[in-house]
Amino acid sequence: MAIDKISLHGIADNAVGTAHIAADVIVADDIANNAITIAELNSTLDLSSKTVTLPTLSKAGVPLTANRTSSDGDIIELHKDGSEIGSLSVESGSLHIGGGDVGLGFYQVANSIVPINAGTRALSDGAIDLGMSSGRYHDLYLAGGIKMNNASDMTSVTTGSIYQDSSSRLRFAGGTGGYLFCDDTNGTGQLKIDDGGRVTMPAQPTFLARYNGSSVNISNEVWVFNATNVYSGFNIGSHYSTSTGKFTAPVAGTYYFHFSSIISTQGTNLTIQLRINNSAADQIHISQDESGWNVYGLSSQYYLNASDYVTVYVAGNYTLYGNNWSRFTGHLIG
Repeated sequence: MAIDKISLHGIADNAVGTAHIAADVIVADDIANNAITIAELNSTLDLSSKTVTLPTLSKAGVPLTANRTSSDGDIIELHKDGSEIGSLSVESGSLHIGGGDVGLGFYQVANSIVPINAGTRALSDGAIDLGMSSGRYHDLYLAGGIKMNNASDMTSVTTGSIYQDSSSRLRFAGGTGGYLFCDDTNGTGQLKIDDGGRVTMPAQPTFLARYNGSSVNISNEVWVFNATNVYSGFNIGSHYSTSTGKFTAPVAGTYYFHFSSIISTQGTNLTIQLRINNSAADQIHISQDESGWNVYGLSSQYYLNASDYVTVYVAGNYTLYGNNWSRFTGHLIG
């Protein structure tokens, strides 16, 4: 038989199981304010697999208080189909919210919100990301700086930071021995500034080409310096061609070039040019009226568009010398 009314003083602990109470027997109107206290609700009341509808909690003050006493731990557990998916807990007086190994800790003493392992309530150091490639935040507003410490990327730096100073300048601080790197997609530092202000650019387009041979006769043609791997030669970025004698600009910018060689033959009307796209940009005219070794050279800088090319052109008929007696070199200034 269903019970019409329940008197709290008339039912002993565990006297009424959930199977004994018909649906809708107890409604909010049947319970007076403060009629049930925590001491009167025994933990043996089993509502598992039951549907419990609670009235809306509404009052002028705090509508709900959950108070965990004595030890740290969960205050509220959240479940889905019987499995816990998250919790609201307390650890050393600080509020923790999260699920599994991802959570946030609100540390009032340190004025900090920190990543935690929600399962163990321990601090999580360097294991939790903020956002992801398909779920990004928009703007980040800071009154201070960004501080980093990652031994795998900054092996000689204790800490690093990026911040805006009082003159609205963006600054980087890497500590003693620190570096500022600009990396490519492979993680290779293509620009590096050390703590002494020295800038290195290992990928900056630059070359030193030689003619690999003792001498060569050039007559009204491009002098092809055919080697960049002899006599300290190099070709960073491979923008100089040892088969055509052309340096091709990979990007628009200002470039510096230099050519020089020794000559011992008497003769006149030898012209050596630095050409851009096969048009003379600078040139020297050589007339040597006596035998003897002399060095002739030409240096200049040009603004080039991407794909413009520079060559050394020899007009006349002279014997020029190779190996480490001549050179064609250049690099991107900026």
